[in-house]
Amino acid sequence: MITVVRLFPHYDVDKVWQYAERSFLNMKGDGVVPLFMSEQDHQNHVSVICEVRELDALADFLIEQIGPCNEVAFTRTVTLLRPAFYPVAPTATNSLCRFLVPLKIYPKKFAEIYNKILKLEPPDGVHVAYIAFSLGEEDMIVSLLADHRESVIGFVSGRLEDVGIESIRIGVTHRTKRLVDEQRWRDCQARYARSRLLGGKVSAGDYSFDWTGLTRCCVHGPPHEGT
Repeated sequence: MITVVRLFPHYDVDKVWQYAERSFLNMKGDGVVPLFMSEQDHQNHVSVICEVRELDALADFLIEQIGPCNEVAFTRTVTLLRPAFYPVAPTATNSLCRFLVPLKIYPKKFAEIYNKILKLEPPDGVHVAYIAFSLGEEDMIVSLLADHRESVIGFVSGRLEDVGIESIRIGVTHRTKRLVDEQRWRDCQARYARSRLLGGKVSAGDYSFDWTGLTRCCVHGPPHEGT
């Protein structure tokens, strides 16, 4: 399963980022594999996204790997349920920005909206990286890539708000860093590929575009709120 471990600092989020980068880059072990880490604007925490194969290993990871960081004040752990990674089109370039769109959904609409979003094809200039249920502070997460924030707002307003979602927020990802080698990252995305849920073929070769290497940040004001 895919789990997000959110690390909240006492004071300095940069110190948490530096600790995670130093400690989790190419970390050995199969029980918990840190895949990538990211930080959003206007969100004072670092997210470490892990593939977890043993729940006891996740407890060990939290206690033994994160506990020693004095700058971490507290953590929150979110499991991404039914994750679906999308192959990004070959037309994508490194000029893209990454956005995270948390959704609040009425429970009776969970299955309907997930299936609708799973089948959506974004417009030119917008790419979907992954979707997943999170069922915590937010009910679902949609990760998008786009040249401009306005493109994401247009996609959300024109496509997502039409499917019956209670509320939407658009967050800008300030920085992202891959923590495993490129082949292992491709293989992981293929294991949780969107096509496995739509009856298509799955290939690690479909995930040649590495969006964890994007460094451009499109910041135009505070997070967008929609309904």
